[in-house]
Amino acid sequence: MSGPFALQPEDIRQSVRLPAGGHYSDPRIWLAIAPWSRDYCAAVAATEIAVGSRHISGSHRFQHGDDCRDFRRLLVEFADGGGRTGAATALLLARMAVSHDGIDRLMAADTMVAMFRRGELDVASLAKALGLIVEFEHFPVRRVAETLSAVASAGEWECVWQTCRMLVPELLRSVAPDTALMLAIAADAAAATGARGEVVELATVADRRGSQRLDVEARRLRDILTS
Repeated sequence: MSGPFALQPEDIRQSVRLPAGGHYSDPRIWLAIAPWSRDYCAAVAATEIAVGSRHISGSHRFQHGDDCRDFRRLLVEFADGGGRTGAATALLLARMAVSHDGIDRLMAADTMVAMFRRGELDVASLAKALGLIVEFEHFPVRRVAETLSAVASAGEWECVWQTCRMLVPELLRSVAPDTALMLAIAADAAAATGARGEVVELATVADRRGSQRLDVEARRLRDILTS
């Protein structure tokens, strides 16, 4: 697998191997091994998801459905658990947020909401991870949009706005397909939160006179931010 997350953290993976060379089948056991750091366990889980994914007919799917159910259970533990969180936790959430399975995306959204409310979500790392996964591994932007829409449905517009504010520039720079969907969500979030200011790369698109949805949504977002 290519891209910025291709490297496997073997030092972390070794810690969850059984003496016979096998692996603990339930990722929740990893939290029992390292309860002081959800981020430590998230690094293992994110790697397992990356290694277990493949390309089928232009979309990424997980090879092992049972493993995905295990990762969903791990997200529940993350939402309710303790211990340090950080960039690896954000990466795990990003990987679940772009899953082909809608249940995975809803679980990611629920966990984002819970962690944001507790002040534990590293929004900057989440936005960066989502941008890199979309750009280098070609996951559909619409999946990210659906996940953030679920977060908005839970009432956490501030979480959506903070994520969009940092993610939209990455998508505009990489000219990712369906970026207009993210601009639309960003505009709704900005309106809901009363956000003001500038978004990097937005002016270049908003200044265009095109009638494509990308141009229209860029102007709408700019108008909301400058009103």
